[in-house]
Amino acid sequence: MATTSMTPVQRLFRPFEDDIDRMFAPLSRRFERDIAELEMRSDVLEDDTRYLVDVDLPGVRKSDIDVAVAGNSVTVQAQFGDRTSDTAGKRLQKERTVGECFRSYTFASEIDAARASATFEHGVLTLTLPKADGARAKHLRVS
Repeated sequence: MATTSMTPVQRLFRPFEDDIDRMFAPLSRRFERDIAELEMRSDVLEDDTRYLVDVDLPGVRKSDIDVAVAGNSVTVQAQFGDRTSDTAGKRLQKERTVGECFRSYTFASEIDAARASATFEHGVLTLTLPKADGARAKHLRVS
């Protein structure tokens, strides 16, 4: 176990640092939880002709998703959260947030935007992104 020596000034301010850490700990936990809610977890697969991307978007409606394809880049943007009106009754608890999140992917090959497709089922967005014809790997027969 390593020990660290403290200057007299550091020893003087150490109790205040501990108090500040305790004061902001709940805020830090809330921030970490909110960031986790904004995360778009995904799986990306590649084969010779295309990229396949599955993005988890639980609680998002299909109409609140936008996918943009440009060159070798794809951006997914989504609106999420509770949209119920506060006038419907007395709110007893509110943990869900309303917001917007996005995620961008950059691929080694250009995407054929005209043939790209997106489907959304059970909270999972599936992107099928064909590689542009010139971007596909060409295999040579060795003679």
